[in-house]
Amino acid sequence: MIAYERSIRQKKKVVTLGNGTGHGVLLEGLKRLPYSLTAIVNITDNGGHSGLLRQSMDTPSPGDLRKCITSLADPGLTLTNLLKYRFEGELEGVCLGNLIIGALIRQEGALSLASAKLGQMLGLEHEVIPASDESTHICAQLPDGTVVVGEWEIIERGPEHKDIQRLFLQKTIRPVPRALEAIGEADFLIIGPGSLRTGIISLLLVAGIKEAIGNSKANKVYICNLMTQPGQTDHFALRRHMEELYRYLPIEMDYTIVNDPGRIPPDILRLVEDSYPVVIDHPIYPTKLVIKDLMKDIDWQDIIHNGWKRKRSSFRSGPHLVVHDPDKLAAALAQIIDSPEIV
Repeated sequence: MIAYERSIRQKKKVVTLGNGTGHGVLLEGLKRLPYSLTAIVNITDNGGHSGLLRQSMDTPSPGDLRKCITSLADPGLTLTNLLKYRFEGELEGVCLGNLIIGALIRQEGALSLASAKLGQMLGLEHEVIPASDESTHICAQLPDGTVVVGEWEIIERGPEHKDIQRLFLQKTIRPVPRALEAIGEADFLIIGPGSLRTGIISLLLVAGIKEAIGNSKANKVYICNLMTQPGQTDHFALRRHMEELYRYLPIEMDYTIVNDPGRIPPDILRLVEDSYPVVIDHPIYPTKLVIKDLMKDIDWQDIIHNGWKRKRSSFRSGPHLVVHDPDKLAAALAQIIDSPEIV
């Protein structure tokens, strides 16, 4: 028992901050490694049926939190698969997991309590915490003074894609106290991958989050996206990603992990609309740059036989074809976490 307790105490505390598919992929890889994980999740997504649930219940978004929970859960459990289940027919696209979380919010009283309850039901070894238990929207002020409210409204603001002058939350929301506590306890803080402007920066705008990161003595790692995102980071190279991040997080990253864009097959790029590999230029800020092949291999047979177009949802949900490989990403992070002095 003493040896077991000592091993638990010696586990490095890794806190991840992010949103969406990228955050789930990161956790899927990290859960196989001997770290104590805490995921802090953005709550302002207003797309898809998760957005409809927000409107009907006036709650923070449950979708990104659900993705993180299922990424950490045992894939063999019936409950894990129920959380991922999407209906067909007239209810096409409705995710049962979001409805379950919505019901738990009503029963437990808050999204953070619903997450904790669901974690207990799944026997999770790690924590998943929403950035806030309060509901708000990410807003963008354009150069002409126009304000666009909502993540998907920002993404779809028009073919001209006017640049964004500043980002802010529609109303100030308080953080979940445990989120701030976890940031303070962390040995490593990992930001990304995820939607830079409407996911990561939106999370950083929750009151107290960026200040907690600034006060943290943890090593800080930024994982850049593989591809630019239409309506958010059009034509952004690595430096521009980091400049935008540092506008809202005035503290430098110790490490920056970025994919080698030359490893993305040209045939894949022809299938992706209005999105391009993030070019690696030289960041003007001090950071240790880690360049790796991080892309998940493509299931060509699926694309050939079924076609990529069918994967596109008609309900305002972008396709995810070029994504990080969880094991490759975890291996790159393990090198930093276990031997930071040699990276």
